[in-house]
Amino acid sequence: MKQLTAYILTDHRDAVAGGFGQNLSKETAEVEDMPGVAEQGGASISNSYFGRFMDVAPLPNSQPANLETKGAALKTAMQREPIAIIGMSGKYARSANVNELWTHLANGAELIGESPRWDLSKYYPKDAHYCDRGGFVENIDQFDPFFFNINGLEANYMDPQQRLFMEECWKALEDSGYAGSRIQGRQCGVYVGCLGGAGDYHQLSGDDAPAQAFWGIAGSVIPARIAYYLDLKGPAIAIDTACSSSLIAVHIACQGLWSGETEMALAGGVFIQSTPWYYLSTNKAGMLSATGHSYTFDDRADGFVPGEGAGVLVLKRLSEAMDDGDHIYGVIRGSGMNQDGTTNGITAPSALSQESLERSVYETFHIDPSGIQVVEAHGTGTKLGDPIEYQALTKAFRKYTDDKEYCAIGSIKTNIGHAAHAAGVAGIIKILLSLKHKQIPPTLNFKSGNSNIQFKDSPFYVNTSLRDWETGSSDRRRAAVSSFGFSGTNAHIVIEEAPEPVGSHTGKPGYLLVLSARTQEQLRRQADQLIEFCERNPQAECGNLSYTLLTGRKHFNHRLACVARSVEELISFLRKWLTRSKVPQVYVSELNENDRREQPSLKRYGNQCIEECHAADPNGYAERLSTIAELYVQGYALDYEALFAGERYSIMSLPTYPFATERYWVPDTKHQSFPSIDITVSGQAVLHPLLHRNTSDLSGVRYSTTFKGSEPYLAYRNDKGGKTIPGMTYLEMARKAVELSGGVYFGSHEGIRMKDIVWSNPVELGTEGQELHIDVFPDEGNISFDIYSSSGLNSKEPVIHNQGSVSSYPLPGAETIDLNLIQTQCNVKYFSRESWYKVYDEAGAAYSLNIKWWMSCLSDRTRS
Repeated sequence: MKQLTAYILTDHRDAVAGGFGQNLSKETAEVEDMPGVAEQGGASISNSYFGRFMDVAPLPNSQPANLETKGAALKTAMQREPIAIIGMSGKYARSANVNELWTHLANGAELIGESPRWDLSKYYPKDAHYCDRGGFVENIDQFDPFFFNINGLEANYMDPQQRLFMEECWKALEDSGYAGSRIQGRQCGVYVGCLGGAGDYHQLSGDDAPAQAFWGIAGSVIPARIAYYLDLKGPAIAIDTACSSSLIAVHIACQGLWSGETEMALAGGVFIQSTPWYYLSTNKAGMLSATGHSYTFDDRADGFVPGEGAGVLVLKRLSEAMDDGDHIYGVIRGSGMNQDGTTNGITAPSALSQESLERSVYETFHIDPSGIQVVEAHGTGTKLGDPIEYQALTKAFRKYTDDKEYCAIGSIKTNIGHAAHAAGVAGIIKILLSLKHKQIPPTLNFKSGNSNIQFKDSPFYVNTSLRDWETGSSDRRRAAVSSFGFSGTNAHIVIEEAPEPVGSHTGKPGYLLVLSARTQEQLRRQADQLIEFCERNPQAECGNLSYTLLTGRKHFNHRLACVARSVEELISFLRKWLTRSKVPQVYVSELNENDRREQPSLKRYGNQCIEECHAADPNGYAERLSTIAELYVQGYALDYEALFAGERYSIMSLPTYPFATERYWVPDTKHQSFPSIDITVSGQAVLHPLLHRNTSDLSGVRYSTTFKGSEPYLAYRNDKGGKTIPGMTYLEMARKAVELSGGVYFGSHEGIRMKDIVWSNPVELGTEGQELHIDVFPDEGNISFDIYSSSGLNSKEPVIHNQGSVSSYPLPGAETIDLNLIQTQCNVKYFSRESWYKVYDEAGAAYSLNIKWWMSCLSDRTRS
């Protein structure tokens, strides 16, 4: 709060003066000269974080005019507080996370290649020139729906943009230390730049898509998904201004924080292509590069190359972030947006509007561009768009400085392509990574400058190599990011490096380190990730590591805890557990809902141990931590924050949750749908595809079917390619036979119950096919059935393949079943689609792709 006070008195002298009814002088004053601020120890406001851009005079000794005026002045001042970026996550071309992205940027890698999803050549004449390259995100069909309490059917019909944004939001929250209970129910806004309306995924859904497809393709639902999952109470807004969408989203998120509408925000963008529609449209409009490269600011510029991705930032007011010990990547010093209005064409940019916006941001937030060392430009690589942007920036900077070629300019689009609605946030992530590493990565494909740009004597130079980020005459590293939409909506943001963290804590005789996951497999992956992190960061502070894992992460049912004295010891414990499964120093558990019934006496004892840690000797401290570790893996929600009370700990950026990678996609009409079934046999009509003839006689009701071995629903069950009848086929045969026989009436209010089902003697179909029969007969109020075949001429006994009974029962009244609740409760075992069919494959009973309908299974001890 002291720093915030200094900031208010510095950047908002006039507003404060008006509130107190006095005129303030323009002379420089130091903190000790200000009433009520001398206790800060004589530090100068002009040298403090919040007061570097203006001088400030001492406040006169006077009474405020009135409380209402004073409150208005304070509110005005609060509206310009810098915004801290405390978490981030992103997934772009060939970059599963921001660390991989930085490696590519630093190495000068072009991540653009040919489309892995479709062949564009079939849409164009043979000799046509068009762009078929791009920066594609990998595995867009993979998702972990059960993590977010979403069932498999709904996941199939969710646009990949919804899925990817959800996962990146969660990873950004984990990165910030606000996953789980720390964010649940808070006034946190969600702002996402995305394609408005329905994306192109709906083109794949088909006319028979279920109701879930309606909201599964809606752009407005993209921000709502994570808000719903975490019970967030701030605005959830989808923004579509085309290419500037995600930077506009960040700006609007800042406005919400400045106004007090939100206390935190998730802001970013997402753009994923499920069909070639975007390529066909932009190629037709002449926007794309026929060469397939982004030549930003180069004379070879011939259009942009599409990219994809998702990026998310976690935002918070700087004063609160510093008070809370948050990890800060960078600080948003100012932001703004405007519109081009009337130009040469609705998609044509305006140099005047861009310059006006940039000047406005610098003036409003008291930013001197002479202290900006890097500009991350929109820089799409077009012959006319790049010169307009360069000219506008030059004029905006020239109002403040005559310095020449001191500011690096470039664009991440030369690496990953133009990620459309996710492009602006990609530029911010690049700047934040550059601040973290104190290096400026190269802009690619620049050899000869665009002939329409006046490079000489401008403030800028195109950076083409990895270089250290020097501050020059400025006191901090500072960068500007621009984004301009073909909608005419522009955004400009200034970011600077974070203030140094304050405070520290004393060393401890041991540290409680915990991990958790939804499945055992994911828990092991968590351990692997933490080992890798610690090996790359041997200087990592164990106290902050413990603080982050205990207070900044959600705790799932599969848990691990250990007490380690150092990073080296932690690595040793985790390695032993991964290889031996049981290690005395590592506590592990697998909980279900029944296991999580806390005993009040044990919970009190656990919290007592936490309190006693603060006064315990080294041996007693370690013993109490071991007790707390045991209670943690038993599911006790203790007051873990109290373990760190009285000292200053900081959140660390650690590896995020390893989501399951199961495939979820709309039914693929090319590969998975069934061909139409021929319902004639030897030219004769049949009763049903699975019941061909009524062969009843005086001995009973019977139906017969001849399987040829060419039916599309048959399964391949062995290495020799033999086919068999899938188990579910028998149940449909039984259902239809009972219905045709009239044994059970299925009215509009009747359901069917099948029980005592026995599968025996699978049918192996040879080249001559096989005839099956089904007998249906009354049996103690039910209708029973036997499905059988003849065993050959030498035996009178039939071979039974399937048996069971069927009955009807009245359907209950309309009842809503909470599938999300059931999925959450079924947390003992999880079987993925791959692991399930792997069992059959290894047993020599491989199923063919066309009948692998089973997606996944969750179970507890009584149901699945």
